[in-house]
Amino acid sequence: MSKRTARGNTWYSESMAAIERHYPDDPGLMADLLAITSAGMSVVANCKLAKKAYAQARNGGTRRESFMRSHYAALSHYMLTGEIRGRKTGSFAECLRNPESTRVPVDLWMMRWAGIVDRKSPTKRQYDEIEERVVREARACGMSPRDYQAKVWSETRGNGGSFANELAQLELL
Repeated sequence: MSKRTARGNTWYSESMAAIERHYPDDPGLMADLLAITSAGMSVVANCKLAKKAYAQARNGGTRRESFMRSHYAALSHYMLTGEIRGRKTGSFAECLRNPESTRVPVDLWMMRWAGIVDRKSPTKRQYDEIEERVVREARACGMSPRDYQAKVWSETRGNGGSFANELAQLELL
């Protein structure tokens, strides 16, 4: 694994490449679990939860005592239905798995970029507007929406590190 930290528009591709290297039996499952366990978590905590969820999923299912209530509910729903709950979470998983996605995750950092500072999560209208803006600006720059969103998110958050870099440094894979 390269010691180079991914910046901006390589965030999703480098992260998914690391997932594919370390979870060759089911990289899609790990990508989905990373998305599902991402809400309200740092990258480090997210990776640890996703790794635990992956091990449990491969061994018959998730255990309640291993996760916060909201993560457990989302993981249980996913294990039963194969569906990811939540627009942000589903968009995050899709961006990891699909370079051509026009869906983008809108979280606190994307809201700050859009000038929304008085809320912790977007309304449906705010989400739609931010997503449309990302798609429009991405096309104007000749980038994919997912890569443009990653660039904006990294710049706004002030840390362009990818899961690939975090997982390698912390030996979380």
